[in-house]
Amino acid sequence: MQSYKTTFAFVATWLVTIASRRPPRLTSWGIISGLFSVPGGLASVYGIRNAGLAVSVGLYSSTIVLTSFVWGVFVFGEGVGSTFGACCACATLVAGLMGMAAHSGPTTTTRPSSSSSSARRRRDDVGDGTGSSASGSAAAAATTTTTTTTGETHDEEDVDGVRKRKRRPSTDTAKRIEDDVVASTDDGTAADASSSRMLPPIEIEYLLDGKDDAFPDRRISTISLPGGKMSLTRRQAGILASVVGGAWGGMNLVPLHFAAEEGYGGPSYVVSFFSGCMLVIVMLWIGRFLFELYRLEGAMGKSYRALPSFHFRLLWLQGGLTGLLLSLGKFMTIIAVVHLGNSVGNCFAQASMLVSGLWGIFRFKEIEGRERILKWISSACIALTGILWLSYEHAS
Repeated sequence: MQSYKTTFAFVATWLVTIASRRPPRLTSWGIISGLFSVPGGLASVYGIRNAGLAVSVGLYSSTIVLTSFVWGVFVFGEGVGSTFGACCACATLVAGLMGMAAHSGPTTTTRPSSSSSSARRRRDDVGDGTGSSASGSAAAAATTTTTTTTGETHDEEDVDGVRKRKRRPSTDTAKRIEDDVVASTDDGTAADASSSRMLPPIEIEYLLDGKDDAFPDRRISTISLPGGKMSLTRRQAGILASVVGGAWGGMNLVPLHFAAEEGYGGPSYVVSFFSGCMLVIVMLWIGRFLFELYRLEGAMGKSYRALPSFHFRLLWLQGGLTGLLLSLGKFMTIIAVVHLGNSVGNCFAQASMLVSGLWGIFRFKEIEGRERILKWISSACIALTGILWLSYEHAS
């Protein structure tokens, strides 16, 4: 999706430049903007997919506001009327975004009783087609191996009410991967499979009571790291991505401060901005291809086919609209930053947090229930008050 919106925005800006019959002016500061913008955009897409549109864009936009304000006031010296007032405004904004995050999740569902949990475990075991049933208490450990219709094998272990699943590919898939990655030795014999560069199996932990889709907030993903394991729910992972993406992506117009000193601004910087984003996207795809080339032992054709699909028939319209809206919004944001400064201009541009929240309420039904909607709107008003307060402190 990031490739779609960047490509369409890049094409749109160049078409406008050519239609204006003015020679384009490019600056290397646009590449630095792309290094901030593209990873931040990737994180925002991940956050939307896992935490929902309302909460992820709210957190993303609010973090951008804070980042822009810090850079504008404390780095570029744009100044504030009162340091105490600015701190209070930041606290107001944080309170608002925390309220938006708290009231943007799925409706809380009553946790099933132990008897219903046991029934679900038995139903799951029977539904797997293994014919086995859960035995013993919840604290007892039991390992179950199941095979899906696609031939994919799952090893499941129940420990203290937590089911650990280790997913292994089907026999045919594993054989194809092994054929791809096992290199031949000099004497023509196949190398040992354990020495090949195969990726480890994916290990996922989730609560037994949270297995079903009715409990998306309780599904826990465990990421294995060299120093240990980190467990996050799907919603927590999306929230973390939104905050980190906002902090990093919020610096995408910082280079404009230096480019403006060289005479760039407005339309002249939009072309450089999206040219830099396009260059970063191309470099990311090249890096992904080189990774697949390394993993598949230099097989060019297989490495190309291993790249993610663009799903052109499904995404060309959504990606195109996203790119066009992005290019128009970024054009207006750049003009605002040039004339109002990074702290004020970028703050006003983040009104998207309110727009996306309304889409999440009325179109995508991410926030349901009159009480929850009213609480979200109240929190959004608090966040908006914080934004306006920050802008006032700067203007004063």
